[in-house]
Amino acid sequence: QVVLDRNDTAGWVAPGLLRDALGTDQGAGSFLRLAPGDLHQKTWSFTRTGSTRDVVLVGSMNVTYQSARQYNDVVSYVGDRAVRRVFDRRFLDVARGLPDVPPSGPVDLGPDRAWFFPGYDRSTDPVLQQLRAVPPVGARIRVVMYAWLDERGLDLARLLVGKDDAGADVEVVLGVSTGPQVRQELEASGVEVHSGVLADGDVHHKLTLVRHRSAEGPVRFVLTGSDNYTTRSFDRPELLLRLDGSVAGRYARYDRWVDRLVARGR
Repeated sequence: QVVLDRNDTAGWVAPGLLRDALGTDQGAGSFLRLAPGDLHQKTWSFTRTGSTRDVVLVGSMNVTYQSARQYNDVVSYVGDRAVRRVFDRRFLDVARGLPDVPPSGPVDLGPDRAWFFPGYDRSTDPVLQQLRAVPPVGARIRVVMYAWLDERGLDLARLLVGKDDAGADVEVVLGVSTGPQVRQELEASGVEVHSGVLADGDVHHKLTLVRHRSAEGPVRFVLTGSDNYTTRSFDRPELLLRLDGSVAGRYARYDRWVDRLVARGR
């Protein structure tokens, strides 16, 4: 069962092959829905693949050869039926609801959390709320962002500049779709700025890494998924995923990955 954005994919060969093979009857076991509306979520769920059951993939990667030439990340959940059912339910919401998909979230995925857009705005932005809550002194915030622009982008840029001024260590890697006002705001500050336009490919990530201390001890988390730092994200199906950085060294793996990206750009 496949849902694709009609505006972006209807004219390509691959969706035509899927339509011929799967049909378009949503009452059938298999189907393709070429949906109206601006669909940007990138998720896969499998009841079984090979000998493994209950697999979910979440990330920033489109199924295109352009994506194969970009820097992306994909998170996998394996053997977790509860997580897979969350994504299956959301799939049905999207398949039936586009272009008017109901909001959903936040939804707990064990130690992680997911927000399914639309349904948010600048006053309820879950990214802004989480970054605003970070105590700046001693904090480290790293962002790798493909698209960072418009009013939401400026809100987030100004918040990060303020955190940096107040004592946080803020570092950003800017992709090709960074707006001029956002770039000016960041480059005119003490924030460490790097290019995400690299010789062997561009960043397509939607990553925010946060590390700080709370009264309970160290806090580490990663925000990823399909949500760019743009107002457009509020109005379409997107996924923001918060990964608990204390699980299985996740934060350290992402931190090392950003180190490598920064080194490639030097």
